[in-house]
Amino acid sequence: MALADKGEAQKMLRKKDVLDPALTRREISGLRARVQAAEIMDEEREKLIAYQYLCRLAEAKDWIERCIDENIPVSVNEFENTLQNGVLLAKLSNSFAAEVVPLKRIYDIDEAKYKVKGLHFKHTQNFNYWIEAMDSIKFPKIFHPETVDLYDQKNMPKVIYCIHAVALYCYKLGKAPAIISLTGKIAFTDEEILEKTVELKSRGLKMPMFNRIGGILTKEIKVDDETFFKAIVAVNRAIEDEDAPQTVVAMNHIAARLVDIDPDYADYYQKKLFTAKNNKASQATLDPTDGTKEMTEEDYFKTNLKHNEIQIVVSEVNEERKDFEINMALQAVINSIEEGDLLNALKNPLLMFSGIDPSIIHIYRNHLIALKAKCDQEDTQITYDDIQLTIKTTNEEIKRMNYQQSVLQILNNLLDSNPVNCSKLKECLENEYFEFSNLDVAYIEQYGIVMRRGRLEKVAINGYGEEGLLTSDEIQQLIDQANILRELNDALDRDPTDNVKIETCLGSDILSLHDVEFDCQDVYFICLKRRRVEKIKVYGTGNKSFLYLDEIQRLILQTNWLIILNKAIDQNPPDQDKINECLLSEYMDVEDVDAENIMQYIMMFKLHKEEKAANSDDANEIMLTIKDVQLIISRENALLALDRSIRAETIEISKVREPLRSKALNLLNLRMEIAPFYTISLKEKRDSKDQDEILRENDIQSCIDETNVLIDLNDCLVEDPVDITKLKGYLVDQILHLSNVNMDNVVLYTSSLIAERKQKMNTFDDSNKNLLSKIEVNKVIYFSNIIAAINKDLDHYPSNQEQFNIWLLDETLAFSELQSSLITLYVEIFKGMRKEKVLTEEGFLDFIDIQNCITRGNEIHEANVSLVRCVAKVNSLIEAEDQDGLLASLQSTILSLTGVNDKMIADHLTALKAAKDEKSASSGNDWIKHDIEIGNYIYYNLSSEEFAYDTPKDYVSNGKFLTKIEIEQLIISITERYNLYERQIPEIIAIQALARGYLARKMVKQRQYELKCLLPAVVKIQAACRGYLQRIRYLNRLKYFAMNENAVIKMQSVFRCLRVRDCYRGLKSQDVPFAAISMFIYLLDESQKDFEEELELQKLRSHIVTSIRANLKLEKDLSSMDVKIGLLVKNRITLQDVVHQNRALKKINKEVSNVKGIDVMVKERTRQLEGYQSLFYLLQTEPKYLAKLIFEMPQSRSNRFVEAAILTIFNYAANSREEYLLIKLFNTALQEEILNRTNSIEDITENNPLAIKLAIQFNRGSRSQNCLKEIFGSAIQPVINSKEDYNLDPLNIYKDWIDHLELISGEASQLPHNINTEQALKYPEVKKKLADCIERLRIVISDLVAAIVPAAEKLPYALRCVAMTLRKCLEKKFPNDKDIALQAVGHFIICRYMHPALIAPDAFDVIPFNFENPLNSHQRHCLASVANLLQRIAVNNRFDSETSYLNPLNDFISESFEKLRIFLNKVSTVEEPGERFQLDQYSEYAMLRKPTIYISIREICNIHKLVVDFENEIAPNTDDPLREVLSDLGTPLSETELIEKPEITNDPIAVEAVIEDLAKTEVCLTLTTRFDLKGDNKTSDVASLFNGTKKLIEDVVRVQKGSSLADVLDTHVTEPESEAYRGIISNRANKIALISLVTQSQDSANAGKKVEKEVSLEKAKIKIKEGLQALEEKELTSSKDGYATILRDIAKDILNMRLYRKNRKIEISKLREGQVALDSKTDDYVEQMDYYNKYIKTCIENMAMSSKKKKEKKSVLKYTAARFQEKNIVLSITGLQPQQYKNVAFEIAPTDDPSKFKMRAKMVSTTMDSILLDFEHLLELQYEGITSIKIFNAVMFDLNSLISFLNKKFYGKD
Repeated sequence: MALADKGEAQKMLRKKDVLDPALTRREISGLRARVQAAEIMDEEREKLIAYQYLCRLAEAKDWIERCIDENIPVSVNEFENTLQNGVLLAKLSNSFAAEVVPLKRIYDIDEAKYKVKGLHFKHTQNFNYWIEAMDSIKFPKIFHPETVDLYDQKNMPKVIYCIHAVALYCYKLGKAPAIISLTGKIAFTDEEILEKTVELKSRGLKMPMFNRIGGILTKEIKVDDETFFKAIVAVNRAIEDEDAPQTVVAMNHIAARLVDIDPDYADYYQKKLFTAKNNKASQATLDPTDGTKEMTEEDYFKTNLKHNEIQIVVSEVNEERKDFEINMALQAVINSIEEGDLLNALKNPLLMFSGIDPSIIHIYRNHLIALKAKCDQEDTQITYDDIQLTIKTTNEEIKRMNYQQSVLQILNNLLDSNPVNCSKLKECLENEYFEFSNLDVAYIEQYGIVMRRGRLEKVAINGYGEEGLLTSDEIQQLIDQANILRELNDALDRDPTDNVKIETCLGSDILSLHDVEFDCQDVYFICLKRRRVEKIKVYGTGNKSFLYLDEIQRLILQTNWLIILNKAIDQNPPDQDKINECLLSEYMDVEDVDAENIMQYIMMFKLHKEEKAANSDDANEIMLTIKDVQLIISRENALLALDRSIRAETIEISKVREPLRSKALNLLNLRMEIAPFYTISLKEKRDSKDQDEILRENDIQSCIDETNVLIDLNDCLVEDPVDITKLKGYLVDQILHLSNVNMDNVVLYTSSLIAERKQKMNTFDDSNKNLLSKIEVNKVIYFSNIIAAINKDLDHYPSNQEQFNIWLLDETLAFSELQSSLITLYVEIFKGMRKEKVLTEEGFLDFIDIQNCITRGNEIHEANVSLVRCVAKVNSLIEAEDQDGLLASLQSTILSLTGVNDKMIADHLTALKAAKDEKSASSGNDWIKHDIEIGNYIYYNLSSEEFAYDTPKDYVSNGKFLTKIEIEQLIISITERYNLYERQIPEIIAIQALARGYLARKMVKQRQYELKCLLPAVVKIQAACRGYLQRIRYLNRLKYFAMNENAVIKMQSVFRCLRVRDCYRGLKSQDVPFAAISMFIYLLDESQKDFEEELELQKLRSHIVTSIRANLKLEKDLSSMDVKIGLLVKNRITLQDVVHQNRALKKINKEVSNVKGIDVMVKERTRQLEGYQSLFYLLQTEPKYLAKLIFEMPQSRSNRFVEAAILTIFNYAANSREEYLLIKLFNTALQEEILNRTNSIEDITENNPLAIKLAIQFNRGSRSQNCLKEIFGSAIQPVINSKEDYNLDPLNIYKDWIDHLELISGEASQLPHNINTEQALKYPEVKKKLADCIERLRIVISDLVAAIVPAAEKLPYALRCVAMTLRKCLEKKFPNDKDIALQAVGHFIICRYMHPALIAPDAFDVIPFNFENPLNSHQRHCLASVANLLQRIAVNNRFDSETSYLNPLNDFISESFEKLRIFLNKVSTVEEPGERFQLDQYSEYAMLRKPTIYISIREICNIHKLVVDFENEIAPNTDDPLREVLSDLGTPLSETELIEKPEITNDPIAVEAVIEDLAKTEVCLTLTTRFDLKGDNKTSDVASLFNGTKKLIEDVVRVQKGSSLADVLDTHVTEPESEAYRGIISNRANKIALISLVTQSQDSANAGKKVEKEVSLEKAKIKIKEGLQALEEKELTSSKDGYATILRDIAKDILNMRLYRKNRKIEISKLREGQVALDSKTDDYVEQMDYYNKYIKTCIENMAMSSKKKKEKKSVLKYTAARFQEKNIVLSITGLQPQQYKNVAFEIAPTDDPSKFKMRAKMVSTTMDSILLDFEHLLELQYEGITSIKIFNAVMFDLNSLISFLNKKFYGKD
């Protein structure tokens, strides 16, 4: 009923909403209420079902525990998961069928494997044991669940249903205890019930009818009449014996066919049955015949109870007891109304009260108490309906309250947002549950603002909880409030203001304004009007400019306090306390009030009021406003704060900055970075004022302006050059107000200021300290003026001597060491310096010049004083006639007299004395006058020792005083007389020298004669001495070397290294010295280590290629094995194909190491391999051939052989050379493909060119496994782990939905099967699932794209190089659309390379492969959906109109492609292969080892034939080298022609098998070009000729030395040199032969022959000369430059040898790693193969055991089409109506092949047709998603139902 009501209400609601827009809210609400009521009933029903199912689980768990005598340590909710592995069911089977299921057969009985690895498919064996056990006791199969129901938990309720049926069945058989009903006896928490409800709802399963198990068992169990009669007789006997337990046992017997027997009611059954039996016996009429007659069944039942009578009694007892229990439960509810556990009483499952809400149990109790009181008053009983009605009415009441509360909650939530959503607010206010009066929706925005303010006010008091919610009454009050406020604001807006209306509104009770003084209403009106106007200016005329309640109330209170404040100010004296109270009031909105400043505030308040009074007579206008008060307070605070900060002992700049920034002061031109200078200026200004006076705004502003100009002046001074104009402006600026500025002296000011500024900058690093202050600037100007005056009046001295004294002694100038007595001397020096400067065109004395003159004057004065004193001393010594003292004084440096001679001191004294006496004595005083160099005279007082440069007032010359000049003249005259003798002394000395020279020469000649006579003896003595000394030095040197031996060795080593380095550098030069070649030619020699490494390299290459080929084969066959075993496990198909595949695998495993050499070939055909070597060399090194072959080959021949053959030719890119050549092939083939075949991107994406296919295959495997794992290994884990679906096909979603419904119900769905996409999308369930899939795909794809974008560098180089070629070619072909190129790259990288790894990540090692738990089909389908969408994104392929349901993904596809664009550009941008591998077209000729490949004989023959077939296409020119090679090879040979036939000749089959085996044998071919140097220079290829000549030169230079190559070639060959040469060649040949032997290559056969040809050194030199001559003719080298070209190439070989060895080591390392990886992969394959062997062995054993059973089942099945239609097997028959289906019959018979069935169709006994059904084919169709199949070209079968039918009837699978 609930469902019907709900559906009807929903239908009506949908119809009304759509068709009747005028539908009232109340009607809609009523319809919604019905829907909600139905939904509540549905929820209650679902909870009841969940509770009952939990009870069934608990009953099953309890019964199993009692059966197996073992505790199951899990909760009821987890019990289903415990059953999944089948261990408990197998143990249960052992309890009632131990002979069928012994404990040892149970798999994983201790669940150890399950706990570690989870489910294994072998756990299904336990399920099979359970089925076998049930079959052994003949349990009806109708109860049997499917394997997937348990193993995959598809339908766990069906499993529990079966357990209950088994329990009842075993109990009736006496094999197990009875299952105990726990309904009403066990309680579950609400969370457990809710969890199970959600789980059952999500599964969408139909709950089995557990109460019908007994009836179904009764119907299904076949019991014969005799046994049935005996069972009823046993029941009657037990009734007669009045043995209640025995009666229940008899009734429970399976043959009695009685149901619904409850052992708890045994006594009640016994009593009522006994009464019924007696009543029947008393009413019976017995046959009066002879008692000896045998009693019939009819006679027996005349006095005994029949089966139906017993069943009726049982049903009556059950109903009575149930009614009794319900009444007892109802009485328990009544008893617990006032006291007791009312909730548990109401939730008693027997009563089945609906709609119980535990959260409102107290409300139920109150209503029930009222109900009980009413019934007690009316003297009636409380009935079940009364309680249910009470619960219902309570729920409706609570629901209405909750609805109102929810609306209020929504409304409050709306009010919490800013701005309020007015449309939703309107819906809430107009809700039918509320009836708000005076509501005008035109002003909904105002209501919202008022309500939001009310909400915030309540939240501020009570918080955001329930107490903070606005109630409906409060909302009504706020609506009325908003109306009044609107009227008030309208009155304020009128002109003139409607004061009457305003007064009415202010006095309204709705607003509840307090403290309204109507005496002051005029002031209120002014304040309100002013506030309203201010808001309109800011916000306009909208709702934001309205005055709301809180603002109005605050304005009123504020106005009251403002009136009080003004009155207090007007008092005389002002009321300071009242003013302070007003200012501190919270309603005044005045900030930063400082009580300490109150007097200052009052003073300024009064001053401001006086200013306002001067302009107006209106008292209201004169009154201070809040704005006035705040402005005055802020201004005074700032002024006082500034005053305190600059008066502090330690001034803090931060405290100065803060008041300066104050907006109240409104200071202009403020620059906070120079705040310290403001501080200094303000400090000076403040110090100039009285103590009680503070700086006002104008004072501060003047300081700021003055400081700014001063700073600009300082900045001007550091400019280079200084702007004189700007400087002049600063100097005369009235703001700065500098004193005594004379613009004539501006140049002097400039230089002086710059000098002062620089000095301060040098002194202080801090920029705040190195600026000039105003005082300093004034000082500079002042002394600059003085200096200018000094320069100007210098010529007027001494007339202005007094002024000069004032200037020079001025403290501002502060000249150092200035002496006032020397000013006259200074002036003379000034004049002299000015004359000097005039010569240099300066002519001006600056401060430094004057200071230097003063310093110089002081020095001159000191010299003058010393001189005069010394002269005075000389005069005194002359008077005292002191010769010694006079001599010392005359020789003094102070006097600097010349001609003073100590020998003539007496003469000097006499002359000076006489001169002094000659001077007449005068009446003068002690002053003397002395001449000086600078100035005129210096005056000196002999007694007082005073000095003066100006004539002293009392000066009288002392006439007896000799001056310096007089003294010097007397001394010179005396000295000249004395020097006359002295001038003759040189001639005397010369005569004496001649005499001494004669005597000395005479003595020398005599000595020379003596020595000449003794010369032999002298020589011997000298030699002995020299020898001795030399030996001493030598020994010391040796000793020194011994002490520094390490240093000597090091120096020698360094020296040798330098020499070798110089030679080695010569190898890199353009002109290579031959000496360098000779010195380093040994580097080309191969050591034993080189040989061993080369040998190891060849072995590794061989092993790598062999392992790759073997692994590829193993992988392919194992994949096939996977599929077959998967089908076998899933559907139990035949085992023959699997066994056959396993044998093939074993054979492949044996062939992994089957690698032989060329010994298997026919000896006569061995030389044929030489031609193959040239053929494969050409195919390798010339990509044009294979590229043409790939292009020209038709699609029909582009098979796997061609792909494998190309990779074989390039040796699977085992080294860098082969990888380089293979990449060249890919690029060449791709260019050919794009140039000739590509006209659109579809040609690339749809045609799948072989070049791209090969490139992808090459980059698979170990080259990219790690990178793919790194890129999206973690990104796809959510998809793998998810149980959700990702399918985007509505049909598949619809079919999965149908399959799911059929699976859980066990019945055919009534929904149509054959529908199209549009029809499928009409189902809401399909739409919902599709939307969920799209959203899940968005999330996964976003993660994948985010992982791919930064991963370009991780991809293999070869792949990126091909992508680059693809992009460049397409950009060149389609220059106008570059997106084509990127889409092609996206298709290549993502669609072709990454896509398969996304679909099968376990196959590509993106995730680890788990043998026991591989990816299931669901996971693979999900991965395929993800990969397919990513594939679309890669090529920006949007969904078209045909898939319009996926159009929501188009924007996402475009956005993701834009993200991938960066990745695609980066991944297709790499360096060229030549740069990457350091190879070019000439590298082939510089190789030290010839390349080798490993190829089977079969591949050789097939490739040869393939090339010959396409010879004209790939080599169109007749002189092409390939044609010459093919011509030498001749007609392609078959495998048998190349292979040595085995000795077995008797058995042709064995011979054929051996040849087949040998055809797969791999041989190693050493690739060589047939155009190598062979002696005929005229026909040799130039490159080969050059290379061969160079190799010969290298060998010759090893054994012969010379100054140049020509010298070596002309040098005669000695026998040792020839022998050494043969040794080199022989050694090399032996090594090549050994390597070739190891690699099984053809070179071992030719190594010895080559040695014989090239052992002669003379012949080698002849070949070299011939080669050089040929090369010179081709202008490739020249003898004039010493064959520099060849020498440079040899030098390059020497230099590259180290690189080759390094690369070889790297290659060996890489090959080792690769080999380890391949071996590991082989081990994995072997392990997998072993696993398959064991599994197949087990399957074979099981098949042998069940073979007999299968034979018994091979019977023909006959069904009509009508019966098949009932089973949903037949869907339709062409040409027949459904009522005619009964005339069509089908026969299905098994064949000898278990996987095939023969099916016949008959029409009214006439055979129509017969076909052979292949079961494996049906499974493949099912795997591909096909749901129906047409047979006989007329009958449409449902594929799933047909497979299920065949499984059940022929394979024993239900």
